[in-house]
Amino acid sequence: MEAAEDQNKPPKPCDYFDMIGGTSTGGLIAIMLGRLRMTIGDCISAYCMLADKVFEKKSHRVTIRGKVQGRFSAAELEKVVKNVI
Repeated sequence: MEAAEDQNKPPKPCDYFDMIGGTSTGGLIAIMLGRLRMTIGDCISAYCMLADKVFEKKSHRVTIRGKVQGRFSAAELEKVVKNVI
């Protein structure tokens, strides 16, 4: 099959699978590969950029008032996803 494919234009998963799904970050990857029809390379690049911006390490997850902070910022996730789309 690889011999029949153009090496300069690798196949996209969406061309071979009717349904691509996932949960959590796998869901984001599924959307990029399926709905946005990205190549695997483009998806990896977009996900790495997204992960660097959204899932940054916080030094303390508990505030001075004792509230537990989330692991990531929902606002930052929304901003980065809109940028990818």
